[in-house]
Amino acid sequence: MGKLTIPTFLFFLAFSFFRTKLTAQDVYVQKAYVHVPNLINPSFSGINLKGRANLWYQSQLLGLKNAPATRLLSVESPLLSGRVGVGMNLINDRNGFTSFNAVEFNGAYHIKFDKYYEEKSNHYLSFGLGFKVSQYAIDMDVRGDGTDPRTNEPLNSGFVDFSFGSIYFKDGFTLGISLYQLRKENPTLFRHFEEPKSRPLVYLMTSYEKDLNGFWLKPLILLRSEENADLQADLQLGVGITMANGSKFWGMPGFRFLRRGFKDGVSGMLSLGITHNVLEFGYQWVYPMNGLFRQQTHGISLGYLFQLPGSFGGQSAKKNKSGKSFF
Repeated sequence: MGKLTIPTFLFFLAFSFFRTKLTAQDVYVQKAYVHVPNLINPSFSGINLKGRANLWYQSQLLGLKNAPATRLLSVESPLLSGRVGVGMNLINDRNGFTSFNAVEFNGAYHIKFDKYYEEKSNHYLSFGLGFKVSQYAIDMDVRGDGTDPRTNEPLNSGFVDFSFGSIYFKDGFTLGISLYQLRKENPTLFRHFEEPKSRPLVYLMTSYEKDLNGFWLKPLILLRSEENADLQADLQLGVGITMANGSKFWGMPGFRFLRRGFKDGVSGMLSLGITHNVLEFGYQWVYPMNGLFRQQTHGISLGYLFQLPGSFGGQSAKKNKSGKSFF
């Protein structure tokens, strides 16, 4: 496929996804973070050498009626030789009879501590800000018996929210923190006195990547905390290989520990990824081993890598005597 054919294909595929009426919750979308990391930290926007357009589809709690399903289009890219990153996420999510549709804009600034570099900095600090416009809705034909106080409230409401994140990276070690749902009030549909507050949403992630001559290992820990809601801890170990032609294959098994109220749950997880030339393919499987819900979750990702003028390699770089370039 030519350079124009692949982006056009992705656009029409995304358009067909977003035409359908869908419905969901923020946290369900963000659990795709292994394949789309800027969902849990805006600082990840533009952190790589190339930009990335990604389509994600996720079906959760298989076997349940009106189970959550997620459709996502994410685009992010470095600018200004990697100093700045920008990103956008289009989210369409279904969870029972409630719907969640959103557009999220992310911006990041990457402070490079390496004076000289070849392709990628090994020491940097990044800061990111996110701005999200969301629409929440309840299906018009689901009114209940009148005992639910929300049936007397608007069945559609808009909401604006913000996020902040930061990432520190040095020689394979990564430490990131991010805050979501920074607004003090809930959306209109969820402001009744019986609805608990569920903000802010805090993510803390750390990982370490070790390259062993084409093979690499990457342990990763993610902690998520939300007021009056569930707590989550993900423990994963990534294993990958880079082929002579540049193609990459990786797998990341792990466990998810979840506490929702007084219920504890443990799930097994497996994420897989393939990168060949400018195409990426990813898969995620979550299998609950115990807890409140025992249904599986499956997710599929399709990505396209691109490079804009002015990003890494888009401008001629100055050289020092060692052949390495610098800002």
